[in-house]
Amino acid sequence: MRRLLSLLVILLLFVQTIRALEKRTYAYVQRDSLTLYMDHYISSITKEQRPAILFVFGGGFASGRRDSANYIPYFRFLVKNGYDVFSIDYRLGMKDVGKRSIFSYISLYNRTINNAAEDLLSAAAYIIENSQELGIDSKRIFASGSSAGAITCLQAEHRLINRKAITSLPENFNFKGIISFAGAIFSLHGRPGWKSEPCPVMFFHGDADSNVPYRKAAILGIGMFGPEILIKKWQRTGASVYFHTGKYRTHKLATEPMTKNQPEILNFLTMVDKDFKFNIHNVIWDPAYEKCNTRFSLRDFLSHDYSQTDDR
Repeated sequence: MRRLLSLLVILLLFVQTIRALEKRTYAYVQRDSLTLYMDHYISSITKEQRPAILFVFGGGFASGRRDSANYIPYFRFLVKNGYDVFSIDYRLGMKDVGKRSIFSYISLYNRTINNAAEDLLSAAAYIIENSQELGIDSKRIFASGSSAGAITCLQAEHRLINRKAITSLPENFNFKGIISFAGAIFSLHGRPGWKSEPCPVMFFHGDADSNVPYRKAAILGIGMFGPEILIKKWQRTGASVYFHTGKYRTHKLATEPMTKNQPEILNFLTMVDKDFKFNIHNVIWDPAYEKCNTRFSLRDFLSHDYSQTDDR
């Protein structure tokens, strides 16, 4: 009898684990002939207004899906802890891009990233406009992204802080916080400046990432600026930063922490929700990862094959 009860308990836990997430899908904006959708994963922890996390998938701005199976465990973890998740489409400006001159490529890449940021902010505006019906606390909207999605989140924050974003968002809107899995900011004018303090940001980044720079990949001030560069000015202004450096780790930190670092992520969300101030930098080195090159040229980053998804 005791064995039968144990088997029943295990079966119930298994059913609870595999039970489908409650999901609804909405069209949130029309861009020319393209309709962009978001999937809403709903937490049942409380019926009160819930915090929301806007998620942006990776794929080098060339591919990827909002409902990729790689991200579902992350969504399940967030929903289980009381956060609704909105996983969004955005314009993939690098899709089917052939060979171009460097100047043409820079122009296209700049437009692509800023279009993606604009789509993310439109998604935030949709949630705020419909917050009562969706059951969302409009003052507790986070953003999170993987690789190209993390770049999108950080670029959107930069546009908000520097008043470059033209949106229907409420005046002075900002994200409650951002979780960046291997993200950076693209700039045409050198190291990105900030007119005011950004929202709290959590970075996961490997210092041997040759897809998205941990430091920077720029020439004549044009290029990508990674977390090691970004946080230097933030720390002087007192902004809250939680920086997780993976020593000798590659672009796998664009997805791996979503399952392996969940307690750390929940700690960040809790501190931000309680309006704590913090400045944390954890450098994690596992002897299983041998020393390798951590310095890359602009050519190394440009040679990345963006026809392959970053969520593989």
